[in-house]
Amino acid sequence: TEHGFGMERAVAVFNAQTLTDYTNRNKVVILVTDGEPAPSGTGNWSSRTVKQAIEQSYILKSTHGASVYTISVMPGTDASNPTTAMDKYMDYLSSNYPNARSTAASIDNRESDGYSYYSGAADTIVNAIVPGTKVETTGSYYLTAGNLEALNRIFGEIAAQTGGASINLDTT
Repeated sequence: TEHGFGMERAVAVFNAQTLTDYTNRNKVVILVTDGEPAPSGTGNWSSRTVKQAIEQSYILKSTHGASVYTISVMPGTDASNPTTAMDKYMDYLSSNYPNARSTAASIDNRESDGYSYYSGAADTIVNAIVPGTKVETTGSYYLTAGNLEALNRIFGEIAAQTGGASINLDTT
């Protein structure tokens, strides 16, 4: 799942804004995924994808003042207890960690040198993220949903937290 490309596209949308009141608007990015950060068809964690996603999320949070919500509908994820590599990554990607950065050497596709194809690659890749300090907030920016009802509830919670905008499964 190309999380990095999705976050890059979100940055491009914000960079293209020309509205005069843009700086006063509530800006929200929601990444919903059902898979690990891996290039299409590989099933293997990608250091490039993770670094790109983390760095683009940092730009969204720091430059554009966006709130970044991450939602996993992947089986086995748990936002309430982020101990797995996937949960930590999604937590760091979100606004729970506004200063998370990746220390990976580059965003080049490093799969060719075996970086993502050995046992424990997910943990190694996540360990290259320096999360910074977690923000203290009443809610969370990383959420998990096991079914459509939970996902709808999450969208309602995000809408309430962000000023009541209409957010649903058809929101772009």
